[in-house]
Amino acid sequence: MNKFLLSFLAALLAALLPAQVRGQQATVAWRFEVLANYISHRPDIGRDGTVYFNTSSGDLYALAPQGTLKWVYHVDTVGSAGPTVVGRDGTIYFGLSAPLAGLHAVNPDGTQKWVFPAPDSQGVIGGPGVGPDGNVYVVFDLGGPGAVSLTPDGNVRWINPGTPTLAELGQLGRELPFGGGNFYFTSTYYGDVYAFDLATGAQRAFADAGSALQSDASRRGILYVPTGLQLNAYNRNLQFLWSFFDDVGITNDLTAPDLGPDGKLYINRNLSELWSLTPTPSGPIVNWVADSFVAGGFVPGPDVSPTNELVLLGGRQDFGRPGIIEGFSTANGAVLFHIDIPNEPDGTCAVPNARAKFTRSGDRAYIPAIQLCDVPDQYHSWLYALDITP
Repeated sequence: MNKFLLSFLAALLAALLPAQVRGQQATVAWRFEVLANYISHRPDIGRDGTVYFNTSSGDLYALAPQGTLKWVYHVDTVGSAGPTVVGRDGTIYFGLSAPLAGLHAVNPDGTQKWVFPAPDSQGVIGGPGVGPDGNVYVVFDLGGPGAVSLTPDGNVRWINPGTPTLAELGQLGRELPFGGGNFYFTSTYYGDVYAFDLATGAQRAFADAGSALQSDASRRGILYVPTGLQLNAYNRNLQFLWSFFDDVGITNDLTAPDLGPDGKLYINRNLSELWSLTPTPSGPIVNWVADSFVAGGFVPGPDVSPTNELVLLGGRQDFGRPGIIEGFSTANGAVLFHIDIPNEPDGTCAVPNARAKFTRSGDRAYIPAIQLCDVPDQYHSWLYALDITP
């Protein structure tokens, strides 16, 4: 058999094999530094590839895919709260804390589109989020209006203060899961779980989980709520379905879960185990468990690529250690790549502190990192861009 035919057959075999078998690699394309204590949430990405994120200093940044700054939208206040999200028309939404609490809508060129103020509130505690209907949803803390839905033009669709009144303590904002015609809000401090009807704003249901961390929901509205001790599942009316991790040893830490395109659920347990689960009506089926980071680290939570080939996880192996980023195969939990983030020249280190965000094609991921290990002369944070290739 000649060399040309051998090369052709090898290339054909590589093309036919799934990426989990071929393996994937990741390299740091660039990182962007901001003068802020932290970037508390993963960014969002416009259709043209522009990356948007907010910081604890109250700034909204827009970066080109190459990592160059396009513009900064600044509000002179304590800081921002909640994630940054991009609407269907390219409008960027982000929330602010007191004393200028409110929701800001920003045009793709960095100019203000509109503001929904909530001056008596402590700030945004849920969202903003863009629902499957294209409308905007946000939850304000005590003193504010509660749950609010607005059109992309800033017109109020409905307001619901919640029963009991929506509130949180010490929370930097939650992403709002959507599913089954609802959006959901969870409170860590109070343990409250709310379901609001997207169309009418009616509170469809309420549950008390004791403690309710960042959650995720399926399209049918099955809600997965980590409590820190176990993972609870509820239907769209918040009727309890099942709990997990009760019988696998002592669980004292769970990250936010993430549902892949195929409906499998990924969650990190006790800062050291990445679990792949297939949810069923009676409970989850364990697909695999992989060693992630040792106990004592900092693990924000996994994120599944839109191609369903890769689970990305950032954190650190222990206190005082620099950050690491790992990619796991969705097929079997094998480590596909490992990135060690080096120490900074001043003795500090960059540690991922929020979940990653993939581009729609899955060949790029963005992950925020904060400054740890030592006290810097001036605090700053970074946004890392990873190029992911077979």
